[in-house]
Amino acid sequence: MNLCDDAKNLENISYAKIGNGPKIMVILPGLALKSTIRSAEAIAANFSAFGEYTIYLFDDRDNLPKGYSLWKRADDVADLMQSLQLKDAYVYGASMGGMVGQSLAINHPELVKKLFLASTSFMSDKDTKKIIGSWMDLASQETLSKLIRTMNNDIYSKTTLEKFGEMLEQSIGTVSDEDLQKFVILAKAIMAFDSSEELEKIKCPICVVGAEADKVFSIKQIRSLAEKTSAEALFYGLEYGHGVYDEAADLRENMLEFFEE
Repeated sequence: MNLCDDAKNLENISYAKIGNGPKIMVILPGLALKSTIRSAEAIAANFSAFGEYTIYLFDDRDNLPKGYSLWKRADDVADLMQSLQLKDAYVYGASMGGMVGQSLAINHPELVKKLFLASTSFMSDKDTKKIIGSWMDLASQETLSKLIRTMNNDIYSKTTLEKFGEMLEQSIGTVSDEDLQKFVILAKAIMAFDSSEELEKIKCPICVVGAEADKVFSIKQIRSLAEKTSAEALFYGLEYGHGVYDEAADLRENMLEFFEE
């Protein structure tokens, strides 16, 4: 699958378009220090089996205001999808993106055909808030190298860090003050998110994925999301952490199978 279009910006939201298939897929990324748009080529390679899909990768709005919520982010995504005349999309949300995906399916059901949620929850518990709060503190202190190392340790398994830890740290590159400000605003939005009273409004098929060693959203939280939404569920063992969406070699195969059911 090739990247068909360069990254674009519409209504202050950058996006990339991958592939030319007749089905529409939307990727909603997790919290990151840098825009995921710059990883579009790598994402295209990782989703090479999705030849029947045109994949849209949506970034965050430029100049996020203080108090910005993930509900608002879902509204921004909905506005962008409508501008692009997209509907009945197969939506994949990882971590924070999974929260945005829930919001999108709740408030804009006509846009979502199926929902694949990885390493996410309907709210942040005290352990999640403690971890994300520590990231925010480091971001506010502009202790970048420690922040990157701490995030990687919280997100990835020991095996992944042994193999790719140095590469993961180096791949971040330069992080601007604006990047850090956006990071803190979105981190706060994750901690404030709660869809527990709205989940019954999701009518599309859902698959929820989690891993036993997830430090950010515990497997208990992820199982609870699956139960509350009557979702199909795929749970990995202790070999993977929060970053199971990057670590598990068969995850995209399972995603494609769910989308094609």
